[in-house]
Amino acid sequence: MRNNSSFCTLHFALCTDSGFSLVEMMVAIAIFMVVAVVAVAALLKIVDADRKSKTLQDTVNNINFAMDSITREIRVGSDYNGYTTSYGGSGVSTPGTNFSDTCTNASCSNGTNVSIVFLSSKTDTNDASNPPHNLTYVYYFAPHPDGVSGHWTIMKAQQVNYSDTFSAYQNTSNLGSYAEIIDPSIVITAYSIKVVEGDPNTQPSVFLYIKGYTGKDVNTQTYFDLQTTISERI
Repeated sequence: MRNNSSFCTLHFALCTDSGFSLVEMMVAIAIFMVVAVVAVAALLKIVDADRKSKTLQDTVNNINFAMDSITREIRVGSDYNGYTTSYGGSGVSTPGTNFSDTCTNASCSNGTNVSIVFLSSKTDTNDASNPPHNLTYVYYFAPHPDGVSGHWTIMKAQQVNYSDTFSAYQNTSNLGSYAEIIDPSIVITAYSIKVVEGDPNTQPSVFLYIKGYTGKDVNTQTYFDLQTTISERI
């Protein structure tokens, strides 16, 4: 016959009615919930930070590519001009034929539909002239596709042949002839341009400043502020 006293001595947990009380269970659950909420909040912050980091990297890459392209082409170009409208003209190689250079040797900024026009280093291979004519390039600060007032993007147009017409570019409401060179998610909120040209004692140059942000979600928007001065290569 089994001795209950000896058995309970060896297996105390099986012979007692002890356990967690309701209060103890509620306290444990409350502590667990607090820890879980803190952990989830930290995880969400990490996810947001990672998303913002990726957005920033994409923005930096896109803006750097656009700025490098603009800088490189202007530096090896010539005859810089700045206009407070999109550039137009029929069969012209030399900028300045159709508009007064309102941004040349003066600053142009937000809301003036500024275009930077210049002769690129590329020439028309089909041009029989000797030397052949250089092709005209245009960078235009156009209203952003989102339609919000005070938002801009950067668009580009260029001649393929010297005889190409730019007349379609005169109408700023018809941007079919221009190509957007930055991602639509990037919004320029402020810009300033100054073209220095025509002074024999000063090296031709273009000052360019842009400010804006990328990202539709306010919590993950990333802001940028860039400026550069581009001097003509002599």
